[in-house]
Amino acid sequence: MLALATTEGIGKKAYLDGWGSAGKTGSAQTAGGVNAWFCGYTPVRQPRYVVAVFVKNGASGSETAAPLFKEIAERIWDVDPAGCKKINLEPGMNPT
Repeated sequence: MLALATTEGIGKKAYLDGWGSAGKTGSAQTAGGVNAWFCGYTPVRQPRYVVAVFVKNGASGSETAAPLFKEIAERIWDVDPAGCKKINLEPGMNPT
């Protein structure tokens, strides 16, 4: 289910080409504004890394936090590909 959020759902801005990713967006209205978050993992098969992003006064999880998750996760893969194979997941494909 979490993988569908990044391939078909509101978390598309967190999708990592070649590795896949899965996660959950969220936001919370507070007295000071909106807090946005995205928590996800990569690769989608045999997960190795988990990244949680929290943005105080962000627009929404999908607009603010998901792109930051993608940027952070891409940098992790640049440094440590961990011997994982890249995969090609097209929208609608079952990641498991």
